[in-house]
Amino acid sequence: TFYTNDLVLQVAYNAKQYELLARIFEYRITLDPQNGQLRTSYAYVLEESGQRERAIEVLTKAGEEIPSLKAQADGFIGELRAKKTP
Repeated sequence: TFYTNDLVLQVAYNAKQYELLARIFEYRITLDPQNGQLRTSYAYVLEESGQRERAIEVLTKAGEEIPSLKAQADGFIGELRAKKTP
């Protein structure tokens, strides 16, 4: 119940608790693996936490597993690769 509560998700995001957010998204993806929004949100959290390459991996896999997400995932990957590392 904790990982499916949207209030927990919001509080964790506001507190920048990226490790917790990653676990929440990983769990939610196991429940709904065809949900592209969960996959892109997970990638966003990874990128925000400094794990850009892992975010790219997540988006690549999402594009492979959800064909309707491929173009959007590829676009996000391009944006991540173009970003300068802080």
